Amino acid sequence: MKEMTTKILAEISALGKRFLLSEALSIFGDKYSKDQITEAVETAKAEGVLWLDNGVLHFEDDCWKEFFENARLMGKDHLSLALQRDLTEAVKFHFENSGCSKRAFAAALLWHARKRYYEWLPKDKLLKEIQVIDDILGFESWASMSLKARIKALDFEKITKGRLIEKWLKGKFHVDCMNFLRMIEINLDEQHFSELLREKLKQASTEYQKIVLEFFQIDTKNIMSLSRLNIENLKRLNKKLKPISPQYARLKVAVLNLFARYYNIKEPPKFKKFIELALKIASEFNIKDWISKLHNNLSLYYEEDFKAYSEELKLRAIDEATEIGDHETAAFIAINLAYSYLACGEKISLNKLMGKISGYIQTSKSPEIKSRFFEFKALAAVYDGNHTEFEKYIAEYEDIFRKTKDSRVLSKRYFADVLRILFHIIGGNIEKIKSISEKLVKIEYIENDERRFLEIVNIGLEDPIKSYELFKEYRKSMRFYIEETLLFLAQILPGEFLEDFRKFLIEQLVYSRQRRMLLSQAQLYHALGLASNKLDIQKDTLRYMRFAAFLYDASGMDSLSHKLRTHFLQKKAFIDLVKQMKINLENAGVNKELLAVLERSTFNANESLRFIGRLMAVVLSFADAENFNDLAQIIFKSLMEEFPASVGKFEFGSDNTETFYFGTEEIPDFGITYSFEPFYVSYSFYVGKKYKAKLELYNPDQRVDDLTIQKFYDLMAYLEPIVELVLLNFSRYRMAIRDELTGLYTRWYFEERFKEEFSRSNRTGEVFSLIFCDLDDFKKVNDNYGHKVGDEVLKMVAKIFWKNARETDIICRYGGEEFVFLLPCTTHTGAMVFAERLRKSLEEAYTKASVTGSFGVVSYPSPNIFSREEILRIADDLCYKAKKEGKNLVKG
Repeated sequence: MKEMTTKILAEISALGKRFLLSEALSIFGDKYSKDQITEAVETAKAEGVLWLDNGVLHFEDDCWKEFFENARLMGKDHLSLALQRDLTEAVKFHFENSGCSKRAFAAALLWHARKRYYEWLPKDKLLKEIQVIDDILGFESWASMSLKARIKALDFEKITKGRLIEKWLKGKFHVDCMNFLRMIEINLDEQHFSELLREKLKQASTEYQKIVLEFFQIDTKNIMSLSRLNIENLKRLNKKLKPISPQYARLKVAVLNLFARYYNIKEPPKFKKFIELALKIASEFNIKDWISKLHNNLSLYYEEDFKAYSEELKLRAIDEATEIGDHETAAFIAINLAYSYLACGEKISLNKLMGKISGYIQTSKSPEIKSRFFEFKALAAVYDGNHTEFEKYIAEYEDIFRKTKDSRVLSKRYFADVLRILFHIIGGNIEKIKSISEKLVKIEYIENDERRFLEIVNIGLEDPIKSYELFKEYRKSMRFYIEETLLFLAQILPGEFLEDFRKFLIEQLVYSRQRRMLLSQAQLYHALGLASNKLDIQKDTLRYMRFAAFLYDASGMDSLSHKLRTHFLQKKAFIDLVKQMKINLENAGVNKELLAVLERSTFNANESLRFIGRLMAVVLSFADAENFNDLAQIIFKSLMEEFPASVGKFEFGSDNTETFYFGTEEIPDFGITYSFEPFYVSYSFYVGKKYKAKLELYNPDQRVDDLTIQKFYDLMAYLEPIVELVLLNFSRYRMAIRDELTGLYTRWYFEERFKEEFSRSNRTGEVFSLIFCDLDDFKKVNDNYGHKVGDEVLKMVAKIFWKNARETDIICRYGGEEFVFLLPCTTHTGAMVFAERLRKSLEEAYTKASVTGSFGVVSYPSPNIFSREEILRIADDLCYKAKKEGKNLVKG
């Protein structure tokens, strides 16, 4: 063994018989290089001095003794090493060899653990470190209990046995009262907790403690029932709080978040403002547990109009919470996202997410998290119409309320009965609702939408017409329970109101499609089918029930889909559907061979119905796709439900082929159209006369039989004419919305989005901005260099604009050298900064023909602006003013 290897192993022996390679690299990295340490370890393993087990390196006993005796460590060396160890069991080794007293050694470790808390060591690892300290002392010290309280990991049984509440009241237990009170709040009923707060407020406390106690007096109340006095007190606390330390910053964030929750439904722009203020402080002080919660809360603001961004924020928040070991927060946010996936019919994403959530739930003791989990499972069973699953999860849901004292959890106890009402409405058992709904109306604290829904249901049981009129009055202010209310009304309204009701449902369908909510669409078609059935319009009944069954199936609601098919789509209805499909394909000019394949299909009725349901869901989803990637993703998500592929590839185009990849692995060049093992299939077809498409599925670890291969090609035979039509329409649509030269949006597309943004701003109060840009002296470019160079300059300008814009911004080529920018959720200040950045980027761009631009900036809502036309006119006038004052300027 080399001298250097022996020297390094002697140093490493100071870590004890067991150590991690990462520890050796970290602790001795100042003396030796990574390569030297790694080489020494590998040599020792080869010579039997070291061996590896489950990632931990072990010294051979005699070898370790020899090395360790030569190390000659002092007590302080062991203390220093203990503070650097990741292998918690090794800390005891250093204590035993340090010569230090238990208290001195434990005090140093506690100081280090506290530091690690502020460095956001994952909760489970920090708890292991604290447990080692307790083991060394032989008891649980108040300091370790205080640290456990900080990470909300102090067992309430220990709190009561150790009389910690009494000691805290007398000032004899020093702890961060913010998190200590959070733990107590979960385990005491509201009355006892309020008494505790009042008692502590009577005693001498620090300024920080007083603010915390006053905050909890407000926070324990139901958010919807806060009085004007509560809000005034909250404003006073907010004004008093200055984020001068991590403790004060954390409290400030909690106050701002409570404000935001209060304004969530009442005034969404204020909700967003408070969340963003809280995020700023949390980021400044690196309060990671709050950062994840605030990102989740911010996602709620964008949920309706910017669904993709809302999902991105939730996924980010889950990762942030998981990173610090805060599995309860991760579970809470993941359940929020699960609701979104459920509504959109994202079965694959939902199944993956539920696996994650189940893992979080197993490690959680929080009644709030568990109640939300079983609430979600029960609601999914409600929408699926699955009685067995519903009864199972509702029993587990109610069991949590029997065991907990947490007032926040108990405030949702009534929701079990709301779920029962929803179950009976969707199942068509209206007569079972009355006794439940009457009881719920008497509940004091209940969400506004739930109260409206229950009021409509109660009145509807006695007076259906009055109930319908009340719903139309409430509709604009309701965010939830809309589809469920419509399903209820479809079952109780008399015939003379059903035609008007059906028109209302169709209007609601348009909105639901824009939001891409498959489950919502399924429920609306279901309501249309019920209304049509009551009117005895069998053609419409079958049509709407087909759509409902298809969409329920696509959303994963198999039981309800099966129920509708059994009642409304029996064999005769299916045969009629296939005949109609054949006629439609024939009319569309599909070749006779494909029609023959359709007739010869060996799929049974249920299989075909299910897949046609998938196609319907795909086709409906296509309507909302904005680019080729969206289209491809929809196709793959559908096919991944049917086939065991882990990777997909879709190519489309003529000269410039667009390619979309699903999954991360490369697909080998097979040179054949299919393979049983590994699973591989490809399907090529022409789209019109100009384009060609090719779709591939692959899984390197999967073997399939010939029936699976046959199924793929049979289903693609159905899917091809639909996909071809959609791709052709998409190509035409893209030509309509994209300027051929620059790739920017067309004026037509801008006008459509401008209408939407103007309407959204009027509805929510959210600010947006518009920028009008005109290139300066562009005519001279064409005159001096020719139109070809002029076109190249316009392309370059478009690239500069795209590079500086956000994904949500709409950039349009409005005229020859005129451009318009529509900036959602952007203040006037932000738009001015953005316009200046664009101006500077144009000015500094190196091209054969240099070009600058003049910009006019307008924001809305704004005094004295009442229409879209005024916004455009003012922006154009400001742009003209910029030109008049010397060009290459921004005016706002």
